[in-house]
Amino acid sequence: RAYRLVDFQITSTGILTVGLESRATATGAFAPLAAARSVFDDGDQVGNPGVRLVTYSSSSTAPWSNVSAYNLAFTSPVDPSPDSARPFPAGSGYGLAPTRPDGRLNFKGKLADGSLFTASLLGAGDASFRLFLRPHGAAPGSVLSARLPLTIPRLDYPRHSIRGDDGLEAYWSKPALPKSANYRAGFGPLGLTVRLEPWFPRSFADFGFATTSNASRGRTLLSLDDTELGSSAGNLPDAVVVTFGNPIAFFADEASANPARFTGLLDTRSGFLRGDFRLTDTVAGRTVSRTVPFEGTFLMSENLVGGTVTAEGFALVPALPGATPATATSVRLRFRDPRTPPATP
Repeated sequence: RAYRLVDFQITSTGILTVGLESRATATGAFAPLAAARSVFDDGDQVGNPGVRLVTYSSSSTAPWSNVSAYNLAFTSPVDPSPDSARPFPAGSGYGLAPTRPDGRLNFKGKLADGSLFTASLLGAGDASFRLFLRPHGAAPGSVLSARLPLTIPRLDYPRHSIRGDDGLEAYWSKPALPKSANYRAGFGPLGLTVRLEPWFPRSFADFGFATTSNASRGRTLLSLDDTELGSSAGNLPDAVVVTFGNPIAFFADEASANPARFTGLLDTRSGFLRGDFRLTDTVAGRTVSRTVPFEGTFLMSENLVGGTVTAEGFALVPALPGATPATATSVRLRFRDPRTPPATP
């Protein structure tokens, strides 16, 4: 497949002008219009159509506003270009959005390279949202875009969500930015998988924590991509103990020795999680310690079983002394339900 980014402008009167690589333009009138992305597959447009946005009110609330918030994750980045040699973040970006009676979702979060993003989105009558941002400024090639169609997966789970291993596509592109904290050469466009879940926990069981002999604690599994973690990656825990608290719960290594000094916290009001751990390496005969921060979000699932991914995020691993480039590398961090997965029929 050949993917090309297309820039467009929407005027205050609802005129959409799209500039194509051939320098021709396509113009149409829409009022009001929500536009997400324009992607061309071998010359044929496969982007999203425009939709009419709907504004609800406190007397007529949006159907998806029956929960307190929604949590979003951008996962599993893929570079569709076989010729690209530029490294890209492997972690999962995240966003948190409290609901409002008018149906607007105001997301605030970070992409997997550590870049902040915010988005204020109105929904359409079909409960779908269009996201289009320039998260790295106005430079050409700065794009984050997605279509977010909310659905109700089951009649006995009347909550809107976007769920499933297949997910939905989003696209993220970063131009070369010499002053950027990480990934200065740029990357993309990357294809991302979207997961969006409602946030309405009623107990710690909704977080996918297994019970322990101590009623004030739970247990979950940690998964970290270790290709960039160096020689001390084996010190990281496979299982993490959660000390329950409201509104803050705390994480630590299940092993009391905790050689990687893994610690973290979860804000139960929003699902936001953060923490850090330590890597220890030997470079030129001396010991080098690196503190690795991580952050992300918990995601409630309508089908919580053993093995379910309950949280997504990223860890930014600092470069070792003398490494080129001397910037951090993003790796994927996940928590999983520690119960035994159900048998495959």
